[in-house]
Amino acid sequence: MTLATGGTITTATIGGNTYTVHTFTTSGNLVVTSGGSDIEYLIVAGGGSGGRGDNGFAAGGGGGAGGVLQSGSRISLTAATYPILVGGGGASKTVTGNGNNGSDSTFNGLTAIGGGGGSRTAGSAPSGGSGGGATGRANDIGTNIGGAGTLGQGNNGGNGFGSSVSTLRACGGGGGKGSAGSNALSAVGGNGGDGSSITFASSSPVTYGGGGGGASIAGTVGSGGSGGGTAGSRTGSTIAGTDGLGAGSGGTSGASAGNSGKGGDGIVIIRYPLGVSVTGLSSTGSVGNVSSFTWDSVVPNQNPAFSSIAPVPTSGYNTTNPDQNPNWVSIVT
Repeated sequence: MTLATGGTITTATIGGNTYTVHTFTTSGNLVVTSGGSDIEYLIVAGGGSGGRGDNGFAAGGGGGAGGVLQSGSRISLTAATYPILVGGGGASKTVTGNGNNGSDSTFNGLTAIGGGGGSRTAGSAPSGGSGGGATGRANDIGTNIGGAGTLGQGNNGGNGFGSSVSTLRACGGGGGKGSAGSNALSAVGGNGGDGSSITFASSSPVTYGGGGGGASIAGTVGSGGSGGGTAGSRTGSTIAGTDGLGAGSGGTSGASAGNSGKGGDGIVIIRYPLGVSVTGLSSTGSVGNVSSFTWDSVVPNQNPAFSSIAPVPTSGYNTTNPDQNPNWVSIVT
């Protein structure tokens, strides 16, 4: 049975199973005091910030979402200290140019890659967990390609739309965990890619990893993707991507081009089944003043087996398979 400290500790019941949940919104340590083979993780990197455009020549693409890694099966951890790094979002872009990539998040040798910044310069946009959206410029028509996403963590950013007519130039949306950023069209910025809905830390699903919207010189800006991505702008600064979701921020452009918002910070969440919790158990097996324990239904072979109950605890006792309950001589409530 896993026991650990570190981060903000809560419990959550999901699909009939109750978990201990450790949430890290800043870097720290998971200190495992009793190892187990029942650990699951969700690792989200910081999102990229949108590109900052200018008046007439080029607009800024949307920032890509930070990479999202979720355990496909449970892993084992021994009793030890495990450093956790939570990646921050890419910094706001305050001068004309590409947005900034988000920072990586890491746990136990696993790395979620920071989102790519939105592009304002020619060529391919920055790559990342999800790639940044490409710019739309006067030159380089057809060559401004969205940044590449990382396989299993995110998606590509959208392509830009270049034109000799300045008012038609527009930028691609940043990629999201759930879908790629949209390509820009004539005078229409691409939308940020949508994030992915995950039920992990509570019974309510959360959408992580939305991409930022692409800007346009004079037309329609792209919207932010679900999961905290924010829209592009041609009349001022854009809003920051949502922290804790690794979201990308929108790009900027136009006569009143402002700064792009920062990318959303990442998050790392660790969970494992809530194990047996007992008061009064001695090393010899005698027990007193026990009112309940928590049955581990996810990994039942980690529950020791009762020999007798007097009387049955008020909650948690497995009456269907009593031999799978903890192996204490007696329980007195």
